[in-house]
Amino acid sequence: YQDWINTYSSREFVEFADWLIERMNDHAEHATLKRKAYWYELYEASTRFEYLFFDMSWKKEEWPAAIS
Repeated sequence: YQDWINTYSSREFVEFADWLIERMNDHAEHATLKRKAYWYELYEASTRFEYLFFDMSWKKEEWPAAIS
C-alpha cells in the first residue's frame, strides 16, 4: 500500500487537487441550482461506490461474474 499512500500524499497530487478545487469553485460561481443539484447527485453516487468498494474488500467479497 505504500505506493498508494505515496501517490495521494505527494506534493504533486496536493497541487493537482488544489487546482481542481479552484476550477470547480470557478464553475460553481456561475452554475444554476439545477447544475449544482446534478453535481451533488454525481458526488453522492461516486461516494457510495467508493464506500462499497472498500466495504467489499473489508468483507472479502468478490465481484459477481461478468454478464456476457
